[in-house]
Amino acid sequence: MDFAFESLDDRPVSSDATRGVPTVLAFVTTSSLSSQAQVDFLVAMAKHDLDPTGSPARDRVHYAVVALESNENREMVALYQKALSIPFPWRWPTRRRSQARARSAI
Repeated sequence: MDFAFESLDDRPVSSDATRGVPTVLAFVTTSSLSSQAQVDFLVAMAKHDLDPTGSPARDRVHYAVVALESNENREMVALYQKALSIPFPWRWPTRRRSQARARSAI
């Protein structure tokens, strides 16, 4: 499966960057309590799977959150990431890329 998401930081999340390593992509919204619970669970899981030195190349599992929010909420999403102390990347789906990837998969 090919995927690529626009980032809130400089860490890449794409099929190329995660190839060969189990990868968890969580699709969430900031307004959902169940999304917050899912992110809290993933943060706890990541503590066991992420390399303690911070080297993504040595992670046993890659984690990323994809925020299903409008571009207007970008700053709020960044604050949400900071407030929940999320150590893994947050991504932003772009309509053009999502549609292009969906067409190529069909």
